[in-house]
Amino acid sequence: MNGNPELDEGFTQIANELLEALAKAQMQGTITGRERAVIDFIIRSTYGYRKENASLRTSFIARELETTSYNVSKILKRLQEKNIIVRDGDEIVFNKHYNDWRIVKLPNHFATSGNIATSGNKTLQSFATDIATSGNIDPEEKQLETEPVNLLNKTNKYNINKTIKKEIIKERKTCPEFISGITFNKQTFKFENIPKEKIDKWIEAFPNCNIDMELKKMEAWLTANSTKHKKNYEKFIVNWLGRAKGEENGKNKRNNGRYIPITGERKFTGLDANAGEW
Repeated sequence: MNGNPELDEGFTQIANELLEALAKAQMQGTITGRERAVIDFIIRSTYGYRKENASLRTSFIARELETTSYNVSKILKRLQEKNIIVRDGDEIVFNKHYNDWRIVKLPNHFATSGNIATSGNKTLQSFATDIATSGNIDPEEKQLETEPVNLLNKTNKYNINKTIKKEIIKERKTCPEFISGITFNKQTFKFENIPKEKIDKWIEAFPNCNIDMELKKMEAWLTANSTKHKKNYEKFIVNWLGRAKGEENGKNKRNNGRYIPITGERKFTGLDANAGEW
């Protein structure tokens, strides 16, 4: 093959009526795309040599079509059931009498009705069950023919997740548990939405701090620094109280063994101790 086909290099003579019958059968679902590929190969191997029949091993067809012998074997079996070919061992004859072909639709041919794809009275879900339980559809074709079902499942899953997300957002707007946390009102210059349980917890965690007084200091600081918006006011409060506790402890502790800077100098004050004891 040189990628530039010419009739003088060989051709397959076939009646136009038969080509039209094959196209119509594929369009209507009597045969699948893979079955058509095998049919074309059989026609090429018979009519292409001006013969009615040819000896074609399954492995040979598979190699030429670049697929597996398993797939070819299943397809040939279906073509026999549809009376499109006649086999006797490796001898294969293409049945050109298309009126004798049996119509056996496979589940990959659908008609669209509304938002759900159907074929007859069956939905995609029922076809998915048929495909999964069918013994004469090869694994590759199963995947091919269940793609519409998988697509529908993905779409339904997306819509369900989207609906759930909307319900959660709605719930957050109405349920007290989901009401946004502590905020700072820049009109009244006061904190809002501070639960009593939070204040009790802060009193327990910072026993040396005057929580009410510290909150007023924070409000004054936020008022003076109105451009400094805080994303998490609860974290801001806890950090402030932590620093306030440290400062309070520093005032209450004796400066034992600590260097204290005085007018630029560092002097040591503390208990008297003999050399080597500290």
